[in-house]
Amino acid sequence: MELWFLSNPALLKREREAFSQLENNESWLVGLEWSLKDQLCVYAIIRVHEYDYKVKLVYPAYFPDIPPAVYPQETDRQWSMHQYGDKGCLCLEWGPDNWLPHVTGAELIRSTHKLLSIENPLGIKSPEVKVHAPSRHHLEMGQELRNKR
Repeated sequence: MELWFLSNPALLKREREAFSQLENNESWLVGLEWSLKDQLCVYAIIRVHEYDYKVKLVYPAYFPDIPPAVYPQETDRQWSMHQYGDKGCLCLEWGPDNWLPHVTGAELIRSTHKLLSIENPLGIKSPEVKVHAPSRHHLEMGQELRNKR
């Protein structure tokens, strides 16, 4: 299998430029580091409501046909109802069901910031005060009513 970032350097350049622009224009992005261990990843620190959220964006082998995924770096707690388990990726504005190849990893980090800004998971001291961001998924009435009497 060929690595997308080696076979398509123009795409890698586009991704790096998008992250560079995000880093230069947004004060909430307080840390950014590219890494190539097993996969190409971007480690970022997003500051929201005076809290630092450390996230990891993982590029899949078949990018841009498949979207990257954003995970919390520290997996000891679930941040959002828009997260697949306490160690899972965040469900953002773009995912496998609505992905478009022109969307960049930087846009997923921007979407992560938006989710964390709305829900403020580290800033909530009381469980009854939780705020849930709207979902990108549109459920049919039958899906909404399942398991209800």
